Order: sequence, then C-alpha cells, then structure tokens
Amino acid sequence: MIVFLFLIVGYNTLMNEEINIQNNSEIKEALKQFEREAGAEQMPKSPENSEKSEIPKIVRLMMKWSGLEQKKAEYVLLGFAVIAILISLFLFLKEGSKRQMLTPETIKKMNESVSPGSLL
Repeated sequence: MIVFLFLIVGYNTLMNEEINIQNNSEIKEALKQFEREAGAEQMPKSPENSEKSEIPKIVRLMMKWSGLEQKKAEYVLLGFAVIAILISLFLFLKEGSKRQMLTPETIKKMNESVSPGSLL
C-alpha cells in the first residue's frame, strides 16, 4: 500500500509540467500523415459485395452448396418450407384424431377395472 502511494506521488510530481498538444507542429504533421495513410488503406466497396449483402445468408449458402442461381435457390427454400409445414400439419392433425373421447361408458369401465383394495 505504501509503495502504491509513493508511485502515485512520484508520478504526479514528475509529470507536473503541462504538455501543450495544440501548438505542437510535429504532432499535427504526424496526424495528417496517419490520416493520409489510413485513407489509402481503405478499399472502396465493390458493387458485388453490396449486392451480396442484400441477399439473405441462407440463400447465399444454398447458392454456394447447390450451385443454383438466386431465384432457383429461393424457390427451393420456399418449397422446403412448404413441405415442412405440410408434414407438421399432417402429424399434428393425425395425432389429434387418435384421441379417445371420454364417455360415461368408458369411465364406468375404468372404475370397474380398478378395485378399491388395490389403491391401498
């Protein structure tokens, strides 16, 4: 803890002089040079990249894996979605038709099959 306090006090006393960055011509020249170099390094976007960004990623993957054009890939994905929905509906509706309705007769049969002694 004492070492930490000495470091803080020593740093503050040694760095007491004020640095004026505004009037320093070397810093201004270095900043201008950096801006020129950074601007030269940035490549303009090609039109192909901007077109690709508008295409959804799943369509791009379909185009890449199957080699299809964009429209055909979109139709294949649409067909897949329709088939998946139809299969889901078929399974859902098929499962619903198998359920038995509880009628008074079935309840009576269930009560007869369970004897009062077996519950204890």
